[in-house]
Amino acid sequence: FLGGLIVYRHTNKYGERIPFKGHPALFQKHREVDFPKIALYRKTYRVSLVLAAMVFSSVISLFPKLISMSGISLENAGFLVVVGNIAVFLTFILMTRYRFWVGNPRLSFVLILLFPLSIPLFFLNTGVWTFLLVALFSGINYSIPYTFAIFYGLNSPHEDHGKQGGLHETMIGISFGLGPLLSGYFLEIWPGLYGIGILVVFLSAISVANQFLFMKRVK
Repeated sequence: FLGGLIVYRHTNKYGERIPFKGHPALFQKHREVDFPKIALYRKTYRVSLVLAAMVFSSVISLFPKLISMSGISLENAGFLVVVGNIAVFLTFILMTRYRFWVGNPRLSFVLILLFPLSIPLFFLNTGVWTFLLVALFSGINYSIPYTFAIFYGLNSPHEDHGKQGGLHETMIGISFGLGPLLSGYFLEIWPGLYGIGILVVFLSAISVANQFLFMKRVK
């Protein structure tokens, strides 16, 4: 309601114009980073994004059920789930502020290896700290390839940004649909947090294989 009032007031005052004083950096000539195999970068990191996002979406949507099954008070569910979102937010800030990974596939591969390295967390004794750590690393593992995918996707001519942005959001939509669905099936077979952990083993294997193929082709 408040947002509607703000838009209504702005429309009465300015119509469809959006007056603002932009930062000088916005008016500088756009400079593109030259990546001869930019299409390969985009494809690789979008695959990595889908795999990691499937885990993150599963954690976000299924944690309340898993927490309840583990005998932990449900009043802690919101706190434990939001840890994942906080991890995403902080990782975005770090990786957009310090672009040490740009054009460096080997270093990017090392960062993506946090995905398989976090597998043991799913097989710890269930407790508050276990859920907290799983949410934390699921958020980090999701936001790393997300940053890669959106950066290389939008490193394109301005007229192509709509297409690249649409493809990026499509990957997000697919993963947020498939993730909870597959995790639900795995939980039917292996109840508990380790049910998702077994799925993560398969997804991590695909992610690592995807990176190895990329390293071989980009060399």
